[in-house]
Amino acid sequence: MQKKIIKAIIIAALVTVSTLTLVGCGLIRGEMSQELVGTWLWNSNPNWMYVFFEGGTGERGFYGEKVPFTWSTSGIEVRIRCEGCEPMFGVRTRVWGFSVVGPSLRFVCPQDYSIIYEYTYYYEIGEIEPALLGTWLFDNYTNWSITFSEDGIGRRGTAGDTQLFVWGIIGDTLNIRRQGYVPYYYARNEMWRFSADSDTLRLEWLLEEGRTDYYTRAGALGDVNPALVGTWALEEDTRWRYVFNNDGTGTLGWTGELTHFNWGVVDDVIRIGLVGAIHADTIRHQRWFFSIEEDTLTMRWMWDDSEYVYIRHAEVNYAEIDDDETYGTDYTETDEND
Repeated sequence: MQKKIIKAIIIAALVTVSTLTLVGCGLIRGEMSQELVGTWLWNSNPNWMYVFFEGGTGERGFYGEKVPFTWSTSGIEVRIRCEGCEPMFGVRTRVWGFSVVGPSLRFVCPQDYSIIYEYTYYYEIGEIEPALLGTWLFDNYTNWSITFSEDGIGRRGTAGDTQLFVWGIIGDTLNIRRQGYVPYYYARNEMWRFSADSDTLRLEWLLEEGRTDYYTRAGALGDVNPALVGTWALEEDTRWRYVFNNDGTGTLGWTGELTHFNWGVVDDVIRIGLVGAIHADTIRHQRWFFSIEEDTLTMRWMWDDSEYVYIRHAEVNYAEIDDDETYGTDYTETDEND
């Protein structure tokens, strides 16, 4: 009787050890996390991918050269067994810690946390939307623009720092997939809810609540408002002036330090596009709310409460102006107590 008990214990132990070994090699499947199902492109080379199918099978490798594998998850670990892969440390089952945040997947080696691989979820881009074609100027950033081309390729950024992407529309969602190297803290796949009319583009970021960007079509500044045509001098320092010409051009600044611009009006907003070389901190595409009362022009910056008052230009006796008076070109209002 005692021998039978000992024999039963030994058999149970062998079964337990065999089971643990099989689990460690990935031969016994656990859960299949739905977070992983789909196609994931390696950030360092988007031509290399993992494809996780429902049911615990998958493929990995380059386009046209993918090899099959089986997979399962347990908590925050995924076990991948690939019969056609080169063994790693003598085994074909690889265990990775994993995390999925939005469209980003991260694999971390449990034995060495410095070994990290980043992947981005692949989704259908969609169709070309004619209303987006062309170049749009970002309303709140110096020299930043975005261009959508008919071939589904796009470019955005500033001169000397341009990002390439592919794009398409599904419903009211603009899908952008950035090309080339993308740091892990940026999304390779972007999703924006969009609306566009003839000269205004609105993009609402779907991966970050509360962010909405506005663009103006290049060359679409609005109509010339005759009431603005002329020269307007800053009330606080009449040497600083706006000149609005009736052909949609103009200048701003001090005599000898003028910046040229194109302009137009939409509703109660003056749209100004600076022309030529400007300081890196200067906003090229400006928007000002305005009102005119007799010979007084009030302009309020669209993105904060900065407000400036101008008067229609009259001849100024510069001899009466203190040459020691200091002034700058940064639009900053000075405190009378300074």
